[in-house]
Amino acid sequence: MQMRPVKYRWADVSLGTEAHLGFLAQEMVQIAPEVVTHEKEADGIDSYGMKYVELIPVLTKAIQEQQAQIETLRAENAALQAKVSEIEALRAEVEQIKALLKGERK
Repeated sequence: MQMRPVKYRWADVSLGTEAHLGFLAQEMVQIAPEVVTHEKEADGIDSYGMKYVELIPVLTKAIQEQQAQIETLRAENAALQAKVSEIEALRAEVEQIKALLKGERK
């Protein structure tokens, strides 16, 4: 949940002017430092980069965890739907009994 996808353009137009989708390496270093490269340039500027292929296992694990949650919720939902059906059937029986009792009182 901490990963923040962004749309960006390179500041250096020699790298192109089209928009890219990705993550900011400076933010990702706090979340998944294994996927970030960091070098100090000769001019003293920090240079960050991303190893996007390294994110595949992280994202795959997140998808697997979500799928497990979905399956649990589906099972819980099915159980609740069964209980609702039972309650509706009991309610219908109660209404029938009420109708019969009203008929006997007359």
